[in-house]
Amino acid sequence: IAFFPVWMAAGFAIASATSCGLMLGYFWYISIHHILHHWHPGHRGYFYTLKRRHALHHHVDENVNFGVTTVFWDRVFGTARL
Repeated sequence: IAFFPVWMAAGFAIASATSCGLMLGYFWYISIHHILHHWHPGHRGYFYTLKRRHALHHHVDENVNFGVTTVFWDRVFGTARL
């Protein structure tokens, strides 16, 4: 969807790079989301922290902790809770 408008506006190379970046970003997101739902990470690791935050979103308050792969945007919008 993004490839053709970017190609028309900025050229083939930029459109290819943009499309690749979007696809890799989405792949990263779905991979982390799958890990959080199906793996059991150790209690001191990065994935455990993300899993706790994500569980709070699903099971305690659906209006907080929207970020799956990072807390950055939740901090920006004031929806981060731990």
